[in-house]
Amino acid sequence: MQLSKEEVYDYMFATYEKSSTIGINHGYQRFEKLLAPFGLSG
Repeated sequence: MQLSKEEVYDYMFATYEKSSTIGINHGYQRFEKLLAPFGLSG
């Protein structure tokens, strides 16, 4: 069974989100932390 590109991207993002937001369950800090590597945090 092979995953589609969309499924691979979903998995990669979910894994990134879990590892980079450990200890931050909700709120703007979570999104700021996710966007920081792309220079999009405010």
